[in-house]
Amino acid sequence: MYYQDSQGLHSSFAQALADLGADPKIIAEALASQPNLTPQQIYDTWAWHQARIAQSDGRLGEGIFFHAIRHGQIHAAPPDPARPIDVERYTNGAYRDLFRLGSDVSDLEGLEGGCWPEAAALRSGQARGDTDRPLHPRPVGGSAGGENL
Repeated sequence: MYYQDSQGLHSSFAQALADLGADPKIIAEALASQPNLTPQQIYDTWAWHQARIAQSDGRLGEGIFFHAIRHGQIHAAPPDPARPIDVERYTNGAYRDLFRLGSDVSDLEGLEGGCWPEAAALRSGQARGDTDRPLHPRPVGGSAGGENL
């Protein structure tokens, strides 16, 4: 199907939506909500919703894509399962300070035995707990029932 907008001009945005089965009303609403959408963004959003539909056991249909695109919601394409995330890129590359694997605390300062000093003291039983102090302060002048505590 070849789509022409109301001025008779071909729009790659509109064409991408028409190729996916959008009717002119959906295309117009999508254009009004996100006038700068690219065909790649549309196809990525389609792929994202197709992955959701496949995982829904029949509870979702293509309508979720059309609803989202009409309201300007776009999504990145789902990751390719054939290309797993390169963990080394994040833990040793430009993002080294932001990501860690598991319990790696090798470069954190002030740690004793892999945890903060306060936690180490609690684990060893050396820290004084607040078990002798009530959770709520006692009322001054008696309780609600008139009894003095």
